[in-house]
Amino acid sequence: MAPIKIPKPPLLQLEDESVDLAKRGFMKRGLLFSLLAATGGAVSGCSDQSFAPGYQWLQAQDLLLLEKISRVILGGSLPDDPAVIERYLMSWDDLLTHFSPATQSELRLLFDTLHNPLLRGPSTGIWGDWSTANPTSVSRFLQRWQNSSLEMLRIGHASLLQLSLMAWYCMPESWPQVGYPGAPYREALVTEPNHF
Repeated sequence: MAPIKIPKPPLLQLEDESVDLAKRGFMKRGLLFSLLAATGGAVSGCSDQSFAPGYQWLQAQDLLLLEKISRVILGGSLPDDPAVIERYLMSWDDLLTHFSPATQSELRLLFDTLHNPLLRGPSTGIWGDWSTANPTSVSRFLQRWQNSSLEMLRIGHASLLQLSLMAWYCMPESWPQVGYPGAPYREALVTEPNHF
């Protein structure tokens, strides 16, 4: 009996780029994964913290991180009013609680990486604590990740960007800026949301 030939799958495609499995790409990924493995205990140790008071998913250290990143992404749309900022962070928290456990795990790893000083400095260029990060350095970090040759960093940037925008546009405070008057006939809605 002749052996069965199984066709090899084509290389993974990422927007007209094939994933570079050659020497240089392999070495870049190997270095990054070695760094992650070497600091894995420190990264995973960050996620043992409890949730911030009043939050279901976000930890206390995430709040400042998200505020700093979101102020740059939203380009000044986020007001300085502490009540609006808290509602915005609650909007983030609400979004994150509705993701699958696998997605939540990946996002926790992203946040823990951004909190870990051993990884934050080399990957973002922000060497100090997030409380000392200014809008210019945060903007440089986001551009660095957006234009990175590493797919993992580009995915991290896209996640932060999309979730920041989703959390903001879920809030009624953002609607006048885009000319959205709100739900039509809100008072005429008969059925309660079914949460499916």
